Amino acid sequence: MPRLELRQTDQKAVLLLDGMDIANAVSSVEIYSAGPIPRVVLHPLVFELDTEFDSANVEIPEQTHALLVRLGWTPPVQDGDSQ
Repeated sequence: MPRLELRQTDQKAVLLLDGMDIANAVSSVEIYSAGPIPRVVLHPLVFELDTEFDSANVEIPEQTHALLVRLGWTPPVQDGDSQ
């Protein structure tokens, strides 16, 4: 089971998932303490964009990428990447 730490310092909030700082990749956190194991809902920092392009390079900030991979996401293979 992943270890989650949430602390508030004088300067900022610290949110660690298995020792990795994910605070800048999360917009909000919900904590529900009912039951024997708390339920934590992380809201990744993402946005929706209504537009169309014939072609576009989509980039994910490194901190968000690391959080998604840590949570089990497999990034898509890009052109030129070896499998």
